[in-house]
Amino acid sequence: MTEYVTGRAAKLIDEYSIKELSIPSLKLMEKASEGVAIKIWEYANERIGVNGQKALRIIACSGVGNNGADGLCTLSILKSMGFSNLQAFYIGNVEKASEEFIFQRERLEKNEIEFSEFNGKLPDCDIIIDAVFGIGLGRSVEGRYLELIKEINRLKDEIQSYIVSVDVPSGIDADNGINMCDPFDAVKADATVTFGYAKTGHILGKGPLYTGKLKIADIGYPVISGEELLAYKNKKLNKQISGFDRDCYIYRSSDYGISEIEYKLTNRDELANKGSYKKLLIVAGSKGMAGAAYLSGLAAFKAGIGMVKYLGPEENRVILQTLLPEAMYESIEDTDFATKLKEPVKWADCITLGPGLSQSEAAYNVVKAFSDEEIKENIKGKILLIDADALNIIASHRELEAIYNEHTIITPHVGEFARLTGLSIEIIKGDPFTTSASYAHEHGISVVLKDNVSVIAINDNIHNKTELYINTEGSGALGKAGSGDVLTGAIQGLLAVISEGRDGIKDFRAHLMNTVFIFGRAGRLCADKFNEHGSLARDVAEQIPYAMKLDKNNIRRK
Repeated sequence: MTEYVTGRAAKLIDEYSIKELSIPSLKLMEKASEGVAIKIWEYANERIGVNGQKALRIIACSGVGNNGADGLCTLSILKSMGFSNLQAFYIGNVEKASEEFIFQRERLEKNEIEFSEFNGKLPDCDIIIDAVFGIGLGRSVEGRYLELIKEINRLKDEIQSYIVSVDVPSGIDADNGINMCDPFDAVKADATVTFGYAKTGHILGKGPLYTGKLKIADIGYPVISGEELLAYKNKKLNKQISGFDRDCYIYRSSDYGISEIEYKLTNRDELANKGSYKKLLIVAGSKGMAGAAYLSGLAAFKAGIGMVKYLGPEENRVILQTLLPEAMYESIEDTDFATKLKEPVKWADCITLGPGLSQSEAAYNVVKAFSDEEIKENIKGKILLIDADALNIIASHRELEAIYNEHTIITPHVGEFARLTGLSIEIIKGDPFTTSASYAHEHGISVVLKDNVSVIAINDNIHNKTELYINTEGSGALGKAGSGDVLTGAIQGLLAVISEGRDGIKDFRAHLMNTVFIFGRAGRLCADKFNEHGSLARDVAEQIPYAMKLDKNNIRRK
């Protein structure tokens, strides 16, 4: 389980540790630099064995702030570890340098490590410590700073210098993963050593392309909650901030607590029957679009659901009952859709609405039927998962948001979410946390915002707050038509398995993030088995049972 914070939150945590808990800044710096030095020592050992300390030439490229001080401190620690071919280059106005930078520069002099200003050219070297910018970068990179970053990347490209970035690769925004050097590259790190928490910029935007292998070093930060961080920020600013603040939130990865449900994922009740693991109604499909419904039902069965019934056009009956004979099928041809839906909704324990539904007038009337008072009453206490065309219909007819209830889950991709919220794709990608949390909280629902990094916003109506989780598990195999339909089925099937009995709606929020993680794991297993290019959405569905076989480290069992 990984915890993430924004760059601004990381600065707050650092300040809190120093000012409120009286942890010396230099002590935190020493531990941080030690983490970087250990990473370099491991690389040296792996590359040329135990004598690597003398053979490898290492340079540090440092700004004059605390990130640069980390780079200089790392050189001093490497000297104590036996590395001898060390050199530091700095950039910036030393008259405005931080106290920590000045201290570490004097330490270099005592250790007889060469220290000089960057003059436009770096010497050939084996390892570069990138400590130019830290988590506070908030402007475009240009001038001599851009020249230095280009020079670092030149050495990587031309002589394969190994680059270790301190906290974040220089040129990458620590909050959003934006490349602040665009149209040129930020530092292309082979590894990044970050401190205390991973940063959201490591996984959002362009961040993953530049971060390399991420290592999180424990430097002695206290265990702190988002509430405590917000209280400190309020105290610092001398004002009261209410509502969701993305910079005072500790984001957990979606595998949080998954070991606690392992037994339910791998063991089925021996006394159970097909009704024990819930009945799923899938209202989906349209003429010529049976595939989405099929994939959703297949994934639900593979994940553990007990029974599936389709409700769709008569044209799809033969197709779906041939592809998935385990499922039942009921055609919906009447114009009085509300009357047609009442009995199936009453039968079901959970409902999926939308895959392949189309955006026709008939599809609109199907979605509208869910606003019927009797249907809304029969859905109470049941998961209503809304996806795809149903979301697009709601986006065009905002009054249909009235069909949401506290057990509703929506699973939009970024384009669908842009239509739902009226926000641009750029805004949503730049801050998927606030945008998804705001929509979930406003409507009292849960949102799975699908992207290369998915955000799960789970509204807690009892405590009037929204919990956020990040899912980075997955692979390029998921970038195929139908993957979203597999996700909708996987969510319903997995929640049927891991909820407490048939009345386990109270647990679905706690487990929703785990189901998204397991779906991502199925995508990775699919890529391992076939490859990312040749995998199909149905292949991902077939891997769901194997993705559910986890040990305590979330590794697939042999």
